Amino acid sequence: MPEWAAKNEAFMVALAKAVARADADCRASCAKWPADSPQAKAIAKRTKADVKDVPAVLASFGFPDLAAQASPTWLGGGAAKTLADTAAFVKEQGRVAEVKPNYGAFVTTPYANKTMGK
Repeated sequence: MPEWAAKNEAFMVALAKAVARADADCRASCAKWPADSPQAKAIAKRTKADVKDVPAVLASFGFPDLAAQASPTWLGGGAAKTLADTAAFVKEQGRVAEVKPNYGAFVTTPYANKTMGK
């Protein structure tokens, strides 16, 4: 685990809880948010997307719960592989000069597990 996160475990767990609440809210209701909703407007503003496109885009996303996030598909290894593959692609495109040999230290399960009480 990166040193800063290890020294700030309470913050990391609180952040994981806040993200889990937001994910749960989105799983339950984001497909129903109209383009003129405060949520859609906020997302459009921060992403520079056209607000009319936000509901459809959100409906196409999946927001996994904490158990799924802590699984081998995500934080248990899959996300680190995806980051490595993406980094290699971006390097091939000449957008970055260096790729780390392993992104596993940056994609871990401890905070998701602690948030779930494990």
